[in-house]
Amino acid sequence: MSALPRPDLPSGAHRDLVAALHDLHHRAGWPSLRTLAAETGVSHTTVSKVFSAPILPRWGTLELLVEAMDGDTTAFHALWLSASAPAGHASHHEPRIAGRRTELAAVHRHLEAGNGLLLVTGEAGMGKTALVESASADVDCFVARGHCLPLSTEVPMLPIVDALRCILDSDDGRWLDEAVAGCPGYVGSALAELLPKLAAAAEPIRQRDTTGRQRLFVSIASLLRSLASSHPLGLLVEDLHWADTGTLDLLEHLLTTPQRLAVVGTWRVEDVTTDAGHVEWFARMTRLSKVRQIELLPLSEGETREQLSLLGVDLRDDLAARVHSRTGGQPLFTEQLAAHLEDDAPLPRLLRDLLDQRFAGISQAAWSITRALGVADRSLTADVLVAVTGLPHERLVGELHELHGRRLVRTTRLGAAELAHPLLAEATRRRLVAGEARQVHRALAGVLGAEPDASPAEVATHWEGAAEPGREIAWRIAAARSSAERYAVAGEAEQWLRALQIWPSDRATAGTPPVTRAEAYLAAMDALRVSLQFDRAAQMSDESGDRLGAVDPLTRAHLLRRAADYRGQREGPEVGLAVIEEAIAAYEALPVDVGMVHALLRKEALLQATGRYVEAGDVARLAARVGERVGDARAQRTALSWVAWHEGVEGFQEQAMRTMRRAASLVPAGSDPEGDIRQAVLLTDVLLQTGSSADDVELAGRPALEVAERWKIESYHVLLVRSNVVRARIRQGRVAEAASLVDLASEGPVDIDRWPLHLDRAMLDCLRGHVDLARARATSLMDGFGDRVVGDDLEFLSDVATVHLWSGEPDKAVAMLLPALDAMVEGTPANLTRPALLVAARGAAEATAPESPLGRHYLDTLVTLAARLPTDQGGRERGDRRIPAAYARALSAQWTAEIARLSGAGTVARWVASGDAWDALSRPHDAAYCWWQAAQVALQEGQGTVATKLLKRAARDAREHVPLLDAITKTAAGIAQESLNSPE
Repeated sequence: MSALPRPDLPSGAHRDLVAALHDLHHRAGWPSLRTLAAETGVSHTTVSKVFSAPILPRWGTLELLVEAMDGDTTAFHALWLSASAPAGHASHHEPRIAGRRTELAAVHRHLEAGNGLLLVTGEAGMGKTALVESASADVDCFVARGHCLPLSTEVPMLPIVDALRCILDSDDGRWLDEAVAGCPGYVGSALAELLPKLAAAAEPIRQRDTTGRQRLFVSIASLLRSLASSHPLGLLVEDLHWADTGTLDLLEHLLTTPQRLAVVGTWRVEDVTTDAGHVEWFARMTRLSKVRQIELLPLSEGETREQLSLLGVDLRDDLAARVHSRTGGQPLFTEQLAAHLEDDAPLPRLLRDLLDQRFAGISQAAWSITRALGVADRSLTADVLVAVTGLPHERLVGELHELHGRRLVRTTRLGAAELAHPLLAEATRRRLVAGEARQVHRALAGVLGAEPDASPAEVATHWEGAAEPGREIAWRIAAARSSAERYAVAGEAEQWLRALQIWPSDRATAGTPPVTRAEAYLAAMDALRVSLQFDRAAQMSDESGDRLGAVDPLTRAHLLRRAADYRGQREGPEVGLAVIEEAIAAYEALPVDVGMVHALLRKEALLQATGRYVEAGDVARLAARVGERVGDARAQRTALSWVAWHEGVEGFQEQAMRTMRRAASLVPAGSDPEGDIRQAVLLTDVLLQTGSSADDVELAGRPALEVAERWKIESYHVLLVRSNVVRARIRQGRVAEAASLVDLASEGPVDIDRWPLHLDRAMLDCLRGHVDLARARATSLMDGFGDRVVGDDLEFLSDVATVHLWSGEPDKAVAMLLPALDAMVEGTPANLTRPALLVAARGAAEATAPESPLGRHYLDTLVTLAARLPTDQGGRERGDRRIPAAYARALSAQWTAEIARLSGAGTVARWVASGDAWDALSRPHDAAYCWWQAAQVALQEGQGTVATKLLKRAARDAREHVPLLDAITKTAAGIAQESLNSPE
């Protein structure tokens, strides 16, 4: 079915709800009323009314429909609540605070249907006020608010006066007057102390004898009961830790009366200014059955991200994680930092003042402990603190007790001491005077460096803080090696760069075991490259001659090999090939070295980039033989994996799998994480190129992604494995599942070093109907690369061209693909070329008319390109019979249909055959596209009934492909309109 009629509604929340519902129906593929009725268990008439009637549906029915169409029930509930709000009243159902959903619901329930006292507790700045205000703003009762202040203990019953005035102001006093009139006569005079309006002459507010206080308490209870009898009422009292004793006693009295009253109070815990009497009251209250407590804990990193978003912060990179690390998830601190987000920005004045107040009055001995913890920026054991501060153990313990009492220091689960909040460390370091920091850093470096499990990076940082580079460099080199062992390549790069920065001019080697400056340079370059910092690595390569001067022949060969990589990607593969030949010649003049294997593999990649796949495959086989001769299992595994890739894309899939298994057997599983990931890239790529299922691709890629997660590796190869899994999901129409691997990581501007991630995001945005965003991202990628060669050039260009096709720019798609195909088609395996040919053929058909000169030119060009596809690869017979039969049929069928369309000879049968072939491979979007094309041919031939059936079939499979579904819907609407216009 197509679109349902919409009710004529004015602008507003109800109209927004209806629009969202119809949009969801569209995206779900236009399920019929009877289908939805069957899935929801209601009549199709009821379903029709939800879509088309001007009255607001019941939430229960709407929820069932949204679930049946795989919609977001939470989002629709918010829309429904907004639509159901009285006219002129803003909806508060979307809380403007981060997280706290469970706590919000608890306060909401208590105010509307609870009884007794609900205490919301937490440290200062934990968001107690924001929580209770958000919850009380959207309840079906009147919430009378009262606030305690630090001076409340001097002004009896201040929050109760606030609450009664709140009631008084709500309707010019009518509700309060009627309630007092319904109370015993003494109530008005008793309450005149609190509200002078209730008596002509009111005495000053004061507490008198216990009989007077008891009468006041009874009067307040009577008034609250009378107020609640005419309108639901809740009482909210904030900052009870500052309340006067009269207020506390009143609340305790209300809990003992038989009336039903919901009271919510907030209480600051761990406040040294709270007196003992208040602490005892709190403890007594929490033991009562009518008192419940909700403790607010720090927000998680995800909730801090939500808070920053609500504050209007542009969330980029790892900003939320960095803010959460500084604030410890405390909402007040996060709010203050939101306007000062640079890492080196000073803390906001309010925040500085709050933190500085915590240090007032501490002893010099206590300060020595605090500054040690602040400079260390982590927990320290008592033994370390004794060594760093010079305090005797007993004195240290006493000072720690003082700091605990001031909530400056806390004890970890392992018994060490740490500052109570991350920002306290910043505040401590800010208070250090000249020379003090160096002294503490020197002491920490000496003590921590002597520990058997010392962290090299930490010790190096303290020697840097102590301004002693001679001691620092050995620890920097150890830190770089430690990072490499953990595959923390970004950290490794920074450690090597710092070591090079402070390298003594009079030393040839440094570290234990010793490393040369050239070796450190090469290691830094490689770590930068692997950690996706291509430009920094390339810059080091360019500067290597000036920085290193004359080097030995082996180092020169290593440097040439890196230069071939960077120059090949920036200046073109032919330039890179010239440099790599020079590197290979340098290696050949030396004893056999594993560097030769890597040089040959670099040559293999550069040959691929020029479309010389036959030569590239031969070079990969040579690299495998050299790896075996060198005796380096990891290098041999890498080379054999590339041999397997070539066998796979040439169509010899079974042979490729055997070679892959042989390569994996060279190194025990799990002992070469980078090799595991690299091999998974090639294996998943072979499976994609030969039309394997998404399940097979995921099965091949999952172990590598698990390895990457376990080792926290985020490299170019990890991006490629994840990208291949994403592509496999997309091909099987699982767009939302694919997006779950991409969306969060691809927020923000395009990063060329992570181009596979951003290309995947562009494709997903396109499929989800965000075509303008997709085109902008794809254009940014093309602009960012400039003349730099893109890996898997044809596949990259095919994806960008596809975005242009769905953007209505077929001419750009053709102009992008035809030159690349002309340059690559003869030397590139047909498996890699046919998908690009299909995209080019579609673009040509959409950009021109079949009989136009340009259309005939495109047709001749494409047919000629297809004829130039290689039929023999490396002396072995090739052809579609080498490709899995079902995949071969689908490629061939769609090519035939596209070329027939371009020539003006398209037929329903050709397109249906193509759709059926893709359907057999579980490729729903490809199948839906072909059936849509078949329907258009059927319409041209006057077969309206056939077209309608084909469009229904296409709509079913086009789910999660919004542009295609829109096109199908538009075609279907044209049929419906023509049917209406035609005479009976």
